[in-house]
Amino acid sequence: LRESLHALKGSSTEIGAVELSNYCLTGESFKPYQLGGREISKFVYELELVYKRTEETLITMVKDIDYRNYHSVGND
Repeated sequence: LRESLHALKGSSTEIGAVELSNYCLTGESFKPYQLGGREISKFVYELELVYKRTEETLITMVKDIDYRNYHSVGND
């Protein structure tokens, strides 16, 4: 889990997904004895929500860029 969070943190930092990066940083700080408890389950649930919000934001941004690019070349 820690390695996956570290990789996701790096990728999210590269694209400016600050909230997702911060969640990954928080997850990296979990101790091994915490990985089976309720706290980690709550964290994973919240991380999934942040991931989905980030994904939706990125999709919206790409669509907006595509729309602006299409209309900027006179394809009205």
